[in-house]
Amino acid sequence: MESITSNLAVKICTIKNGDDLTYKKIKYGLDVIFINISKFLIVFLSALILGIFKEVLILSVGMIVIRRYAFGVHAKSSFVCTILTFAMTIGGVYIVKQINCTNYVLIGVFLLTSLILSIYAPADTEKRPIIGEKKRNKLKLKALGSSLVLFIICMFLKDKQIAMFIMVGTLEAALMTTPLIYKILKVRYKNYEQYERKLN
Repeated sequence: MESITSNLAVKICTIKNGDDLTYKKIKYGLDVIFINISKFLIVFLSALILGIFKEVLILSVGMIVIRRYAFGVHAKSSFVCTILTFAMTIGGVYIVKQINCTNYVLIGVFLLTSLILSIYAPADTEKRPIIGEKKRNKLKLKALGSSLVLFIICMFLKDKQIAMFIMVGTLEAALMTTPLIYKILKVRYKNYEQYERKLN
């Protein structure tokens, strides 16, 4: 995959007459696309084989909606990223299946998600630091707002297990913003700080 994205990036950069920075941007974009395609193919094909495709898809929606604004950790390798995504989606579905899904449990998950997001979101990466307190606060509010909207929708759903898949997805996305998960994956936390020090 590394070889493929490198060669493609060189060809695109040559066509665009780009410099080294252009190459790095193109390479990063291609890496993200290829990693996500391969990751989701593995996860969703596994879910299809296990007969839980719909459940994994629903849980993923909750996760993706929150990560859009809360961001969160990215593993250093595509292999670790795939394993982590597999564990969170497939594992998350089987955990939900063991839970007595009631409104009280939904409220508890929502409150825990909101607490984590209010403290830690958004969480950036080395390649994508979130510079500016105003921008970070705006993303935090959007993450919390998205969580609230999903929670309200879930409270009106008749099938509480489906609602729980969504809410567990939001909780997992929130957990990806915590310093602990960054430490476990050995990735630097609060990357924006070093850039803001230089600006000051």
